[in-house]
Amino acid sequence: MSLKSTILYVLGIFFMLHSAYSAFSFNQYLKASLSLNKPTLPNDIKFELILSAILIVYATFENVLFNTGNVYNYEIVTGEKKPVTKKLKLNSIYMNQITAEDEKLGKCVFDELENRSCYMDVAERRAEFEKWFNNQ
Repeated sequence: MSLKSTILYVLGIFFMLHSAYSAFSFNQYLKASLSLNKPTLPNDIKFELILSAILIVYATFENVLFNTGNVYNYEIVTGEKKPVTKKLKLNSIYMNQITAEDEKLGKCVFDELENRSCYMDVAERRAEFEKWFNNQ
């Protein structure tokens, strides 16, 4: 994790905690003043919360998309020594190859959905089993 994204994470979390504390204090003030009307949170607390969310999301993207360091330790994975500056990419996964392997085994893509017990018609399954048992 880069220093920039770490600082942004810390600032975002600090602002979020401060806005939560401010909202709690405002709520306690309303309870103490016995105010009958229900005012909304002040705009500065809302702004601080939105700013903290933006900072945390930006820090996440900064860390994931703009990371210039090596993502994977190539030596641990392959046993070969490579320069640290070279980035590795994962191989693509082709769904047609995976589904072809499943079809060879007799699986269907929707087997997990169709065979859940909550969607099973028990009476139909019992009749099917009885028919099979009688044919044996």
